[in-house]
Amino acid sequence: MTAPTESDLDPLFNPFTTSGQEVMDEVLAAAREHRPVFFSSLLQAWVVTRADDVTRALEDPATFSSVGVLGNPPRKEIAEVLAGRVPEGATLIGWDEPQHRRMKSVLVSAFSRRQVRAMMPGMERRTAALLDGLPAGTPVDALTDIALPLSLDVIFDVIGVPAASRDEFFGWSQDWGRLHGAELEGLDLDHQLRLANSALLLHTAMADLIEARRTDPADDLISAVLAAEAAETVPLPAQELLSLFPGLIFAGHETTAQLIVRALARLLGTPERRELLADDDTLARFVEETARLDSPVGGMARTVTRPARLGGVDLGPGDRVFLHFGSANRDPGAVRDPEDFALDRKVPTAHLAFGRGIHACVGAALGRAEAQVVLRTLVTRWPDARVAGPPELQPHYFIRGFSSLRITR
Repeated sequence: MTAPTESDLDPLFNPFTTSGQEVMDEVLAAAREHRPVFFSSLLQAWVVTRADDVTRALEDPATFSSVGVLGNPPRKEIAEVLAGRVPEGATLIGWDEPQHRRMKSVLVSAFSRRQVRAMMPGMERRTAALLDGLPAGTPVDALTDIALPLSLDVIFDVIGVPAASRDEFFGWSQDWGRLHGAELEGLDLDHQLRLANSALLLHTAMADLIEARRTDPADDLISAVLAAEAAETVPLPAQELLSLFPGLIFAGHETTAQLIVRALARLLGTPERRELLADDDTLARFVEETARLDSPVGGMARTVTRPARLGGVDLGPGDRVFLHFGSANRDPGAVRDPEDFALDRKVPTAHLAFGRGIHACVGAALGRAEAQVVLRTLVTRWPDARVAGPPELQPHYFIRGFSSLRITR
């Protein structure tokens, strides 16, 4: 496409369409150069594109609040349906201090590097079983046949969702995730009400599961959180407790699955890179560089609480900003040769794919490990694997990824 001009930024910036996603990187590059903070009439927010501005906002939660992070306030009819039954904070990332710190503290041990290492053998067995069960010579979808089943089972195991309920929880979670951007996407009221009903079903089922664990604890995260609550080490009001787990389901499968398929697309599109994966350090760097260049989370919204200035734009209380992680990770002012897929970066983790500050992703170590397991296992068991067609981009408010990636062997 012809390089976008400054006047093109608002009309071309549209994450809700495939065509908008196809030109997103070019639009954001033009924004970084000409207008690093521009107003999106679609998002009703200022899009922040340079790394220093994005980082500054992420590290100043008192000025840039996370309340309402997943989307603008819903319609009155939707808010009435959800009132008192779905937490207003929505999920861990939708709370400010002190609630956020209290809630995150009970999750840290479950997603520690030590805990993730203990989970690796199980992830390897699951991945091998998934691959061995897929047909040879026939294209399969790396997203729906490999990445999603693995990431869903892993996060469901961590939380403690019974196997018999997982398909329902997955469907409800998908609808709930879409509900947050439904008004921005332009979905009609009936469609939004259907999504809201799924959100109710998800949170009702989760509340029932939490209550069941109070009398019948298990070796899972729900039981661990309840034990901390009972010991009064971390007091959690009911709405905060309920908001912990649905968000972990969505974040724990959607973003990880996208990291996996993005890494697979890069790996299988350049066969000579497969030899690199025998080395643990290089494998980790491969996943890290994929996360930087193909950030599964495009960005997150914030609400301004007091006068501030970003990228030459004066902001006031109530203004919305969308901090674009993907754009920041390609900022030549912060990254050497940002468009290159380079495995020799001095600090490979110096990017914003997993956020920064108090809201840095609590499950980052787990997501990285899952991607590493899939890459190494696939190369071992499917040495002749290749991409079977161009990937299909997924329209979404804040997730940047594929709706399909066909591969074969």
